[in-house]
Amino acid sequence: MDDIKQEVLHLEDMIRNRGVYKSHNIDKPFNVMLTGPAGTGKTKLAGYLAKRLDIALIQASGSALESGYVGGGAKALNALYRKACARGNCIIFLDEAQTLFMPRGRGERKWEDDTANTLLGLLDGVKSSEGAGVIWIVASNFDDASSQMDEAMLRRFPVKINFRLPNKAERGALLKHFLSQKAEGCVDWTGLDLAQVAEVTANLSPALLETVVERASMLAIQEKVLIDTDLLFRAFERATIGLADRAATAEKHLQRERIALHELGHFFMQIDPYLRAGMPLAEVKHKSHLLKISTEAVSKIGALGYVLSSGDDLSLRTLEELERDVIGLYGGVAAEELFYGARGISVGSQNDIEKATTLLDTMVNKLSMYSRSKLDYRQLKHEHGDERTLALVEAKADELYSYTLNAIADYRGAIEAIKVVLLERYVLSKDAVFELLEEHLQTSSPRLHAV
Repeated sequence: MDDIKQEVLHLEDMIRNRGVYKSHNIDKPFNVMLTGPAGTGKTKLAGYLAKRLDIALIQASGSALESGYVGGGAKALNALYRKACARGNCIIFLDEAQTLFMPRGRGERKWEDDTANTLLGLLDGVKSSEGAGVIWIVASNFDDASSQMDEAMLRRFPVKINFRLPNKAERGALLKHFLSQKAEGCVDWTGLDLAQVAEVTANLSPALLETVVERASMLAIQEKVLIDTDLLFRAFERATIGLADRAATAEKHLQRERIALHELGHFFMQIDPYLRAGMPLAEVKHKSHLLKISTEAVSKIGALGYVLSSGDDLSLRTLEELERDVIGLYGGVAAEELFYGARGISVGSQNDIEKATTLLDTMVNKLSMYSRSKLDYRQLKHEHGDERTLALVEAKADELYSYTLNAIADYRGAIEAIKVVLLERYVLSKDAVFELLEEHLQTSSPRLHAV
């Protein structure tokens, strides 16, 4: 993550050579804002700088400043500042401080802004001789590009560093770094495909990647084996999905059958565009992000079954791709309607429908993808605007769900065939699913081949 490293080096230079920057009339280079998702290294940076500069570090949580009574947050900030001034050169690190950046003056109780107002005054204090050695570093999980922030607060931070999630190459390098810290003989380097693991772990933060490696070490110790690719995959599943419980669904045959059909519905609608394009099954398998399909319960995510897939690195998604995401989410509920009828749909589709609704709201209201007028309709307060956009959201939802329901009917035979084996084994890997699909294609009617 060379871009972030370069920003950190610039920051360190500003702190070490304050006199040089002051000659350019930059008299407060010590107000630093760190933004980005949790687990990307913002907290570690504060500790790194304190160690590199050999100065004291005072840490506090922005969300914990309020003590429950009026003015409690302001008093806590002033106490932190006095403590830092007494130490001379010192870093004050406020973590999880996103609430302090929200626009002021919007609440009914004006005293709620006291903490933010106090921070504004203290941030200006670095100009005074008393606070000359105080370095303010404030971290937030949001930035001004993703959420509205107070303009006065933003102006107090001439230095802003955004911590992003690592890309595939960076994930591979991080995994290698974490694994290299293990003692010799703990890792099977010959049986390790870090590129494959990096592919699967898209959108994971450095902290989560470290958790995956730690979990792999625990499994290796318990099973008396070396860490290899398969063990890292299992650790990834345990760290992100949680512990699977087969006993929770073992005696619920009818529910397991519904779960199997639901999850297979998701899978087939995810590969539907490739099959309809006439793509060879081997190529479909290569493009599919599927890792496994399970009918085991997972309490962590509140599910009686799941489809585990590798993620995509963040990208500029098109309207067509977003519609495919919605169709993939609708695959489960459409499969239930196909096999049980419209009145047989279960509440197990709630999470899928919520996610589909969020996507449709973004497509229609925020990005106006279906309108020639490119506006963020959620910012407009004109009369009847909500009714018009709501009608459009409902129309697109109906259109995409109707497509899903019609499309999934083409895969009914394949779903039923794979379901039988899934119920028997509880879990099917990607290889097993595509082997079963290939067997079915060899004996199926021409209708599925025509898809």
